[in-house]
Amino acid sequence: MLKHFMLLFLLLVSLTACTNEKPRPEGNAVPMEISITQQDAVEAGAQTGRQLFVNHHLKGRNVYIECFVPNFTFSDERGKKVNGEGYMNLYVDEKKTDEIHTAAFIIKGLEKGTHTISLELLHNDSSKYHLKKTWNVTVQ
Repeated sequence: MLKHFMLLFLLLVSLTACTNEKPRPEGNAVPMEISITQQDAVEAGAQTGRQLFVNHHLKGRNVYIECFVPNFTFSDERGKKVNGEGYMNLYVDEKKTDEIHTAAFIIKGLEKGTHTISLELLHNDSSKYHLKKTWNVTVQ
């Protein structure tokens, strides 16, 4: 009887661990699965020695963005400064629009015209890595 109970318990634990549910941040930026095939922008942090690789493409009024920072973990947690962990601030037309806690996301519903997009890498305690990438997109 104990064997059956343990087998059932292990089966239930393994099934609950196999979920694909991931938390979604609120705001205009929506996370997406990452698959970097090429990097079209590279910028090195002057003081940290880190690099930020950004790949983006425009589809309609949406900008799909994929980021890669070697030896870096995107984190939702705030507080203690941990080197190699943190998040990004997203700026559209020089206004902070969102905090990004995932490596890939979508900026949805940009108006027609040219927009300046910036990403700034930050530690968990909001101190800067001194790593920022800025580029322009034109929505037709």
